[in-house]
Amino acid sequence: MLKIIQNLVNFFKNTANIFKQQEKSFKFNVVRVILAHFFIYLVLPLQSIYVISLGLSPAQLGWVTGSAGIIGGVVSFLAAKKVKTYSLKNYFLMTLLCISVGSFLLAIAKNTFMASLGIGTFMFSWYAMMHLCPAVCGLCLNNDIRVTAMQTCDMLASLPKVVAPMVGSSLVIAFRGKQNITSGIPFLYYIATLGFCLTFILVWKWFSDPNFLIRTREMNFDRQDVDRSGGIQDLFKQRKGTNLKLLVLTLSLIQVPWFISTIFVPLFAQQAKGANALTIGLMQSAFWGCTLLLAIPAGRLADRIGRKSSITIFLVISIIAFLCLIAAQSQLVLIISGFLQGFLFFSLVTSGGMSAESVPKMFIVEWFGFQGLIKGLMAQLGPVIGGTLWGFFGPYSAIFLMIGCQLAAILLLRMLPETQGGLSSKISVSTSEIIKQNLAETSLDN
Repeated sequence: MLKIIQNLVNFFKNTANIFKQQEKSFKFNVVRVILAHFFIYLVLPLQSIYVISLGLSPAQLGWVTGSAGIIGGVVSFLAAKKVKTYSLKNYFLMTLLCISVGSFLLAIAKNTFMASLGIGTFMFSWYAMMHLCPAVCGLCLNNDIRVTAMQTCDMLASLPKVVAPMVGSSLVIAFRGKQNITSGIPFLYYIATLGFCLTFILVWKWFSDPNFLIRTREMNFDRQDVDRSGGIQDLFKQRKGTNLKLLVLTLSLIQVPWFISTIFVPLFAQQAKGANALTIGLMQSAFWGCTLLLAIPAGRLADRIGRKSSITIFLVISIIAFLCLIAAQSQLVLIISGFLQGFLFFSLVTSGGMSAESVPKMFIVEWFGFQGLIKGLMAQLGPVIGGTLWGFFGPYSAIFLMIGCQLAAILLLRMLPETQGGLSSKISVSTSEIIKQNLAETSLDN
């Protein structure tokens, strides 16, 4: 027993040391993520059920959220080109303001139009916020601890995600009175709106851009040289660019189940398996409980055995989770499935680390902006295809689609090189870019 306690103490000390060693922007970004996701997951488990009750069909829900996803991707892609001139801080402020508007619209929604506008604004803001969040990690973290540090961030961010769904479900039950489940949901959106506004104020007062980005801006590099080089487009055209194209396809396939599951798994649990509000809340809590308990071990595994092998393991367990969801005959199995689905999130975080290691550091923001555009397309296609299949072939077809995407991603991973040593080291860039990158890193070191 004493040894177990000692191991736990050492574990938390190591976690604290990893966190302390990072720069201020990474630390406060963790705070921003914790706050924003508490209020997102306060409402998210019941969001699809709520908007369906206001008149949207599953197919319409897929189209609305899909359109929001692609708009979020386009916005993040365009914003990434301007971040070096402006800042990530302004970008995060903009997305927080938009998501608070979306939350308020859902709070006052009384018909299909208001529900569509509200959920569209809410999901667009969330996706846009999510697309450039990894740029902070990409600019602040070193390869040797990259995934461990990212999973540490996600472990800390999992705390509110475990609590929020249960709090949300309990408040809905308390405020619905003798009416149906959806009557208490607007109250949650009022709370979320206030929470997003509070997070906006905190980011405005205390968040700052990563040091690398600030140094690059202060050195006032000649943007014409970088523009003439072609940037990310130039990397794709080179011989090793084939790996980048294959990587983008693989990352996209890993993203599709995430966008589908966020919208349709709670709805599937309710309509196909008869889950009540409490079970749906427990499924979400179990999902984030998995990340809370296993995030750092998952990160250490990825840093030890490599990105490809660890992502494959996580995807296999995620597939098992969705098979459990299909076969579930009890509420307990649904909750177990929710816990195992947490490995889908591990695959997302690890693939994010893999992505950050795939290009030279000076292209990190543009790279994640481009990734945001691709993810936006997946956020469009995933829910649209999932909702359409649901409408024509029933709810089980959406779950099989997620399993198929994960199987395809596992096959494509076998064709990619490992990035932990730096796929970017195998990709040549123009002389002017190398000089600029070295100058920026030297300035940062000094």
